[in-house]
Formats: sequence, structure tokens, C-alpha cells
Amino acid sequence: YYEDPLKPPITSIDDLIATWQGIKEQEILRLDIEPLITKDQESFARYSFTYRDVAGIEHRSEGAHYVKLDDAGKAVEFRQWWNSK
Repeated sequence: YYEDPLKPPITSIDDLIATWQGIKEQEILRLDIEPLITKDQESFARYSFTYRDVAGIEHRSEGAHYVKLDDAGKAVEFRQWWNSK
């Protein structure tokens, strides 16, 4: 799992859980996802995301997600790229 494209991937479930703890308190205001490429085991989509953090500050992020699945349909690779304001 690549949370940040400039950092090494997250490769354990414990590290992934720790990374996502910071977002579970966010208030999602809007999420739009536009699939751009879909294949049997790979997909790429663009997204736009607006949320409010715990301090009440509104943020907007736009980016893309890439997901690759194994033969059983489980995610084996997830990458994201984004810009935030």
C-alpha cells in the first residue's frame, strides 16, 4: 500500500492500521470517483475528496488510485497520488 508516492510502501496490516488512524475522525463532505481504466485485475480511477478535520478545517484533495487484484480478487497492490489544498 502506497499512502505517499515519495515514501516506501506500507507492507504490514499493523502499519496500515496505524497509518489510517489519523483519518478516522475526518468528516467526509464529498467524494467523487471517476473510473478511467478497468481491466479484470487492475483499475485506475481519479478522485476528488473534500473533508473537515477534527479542528474543523476543510480540506480538498484530488488524485488518482491504482488497484491490482490477485486471482482470488484480493488487493495485492494499492497506489495513490494526490494534491491537497
